[in-house]
Amino acid sequence: MPTLHVYGPYSWSRPSGQPGMMPGHEHPWWVGEFLDGSVVFQASAHPTREFYSQTLEVVRLSTEYKATGQAFMIFSVRNVGPTTVNSYRIFVSGSSL
Repeated sequence: MPTLHVYGPYSWSRPSGQPGMMPGHEHPWWVGEFLDGSVVFQASAHPTREFYSQTLEVVRLSTEYKATGQAFMIFSVRNVGPTTVNSYRIFVSGSSL
């Protein structure tokens, strides 16, 4: 039976005195190393609820394996909503067979 592993939350917050994540902007992420035998990966991004409508999407998710077998996830989080995002959390899951 497959086993689900959940990691996170990983967080990003607007640096003090700087603007948040504007609509259309992206943040790159590199998360790992996963040693639990996971072979199927997923990531989701969740903005804090400061405005009526905030929408994030995870784009260009890929996995990288080192010669020793450790898995890493590489992806970006994009603000596709109409408002600035000041902070968000990311959850990553991996499923092993």
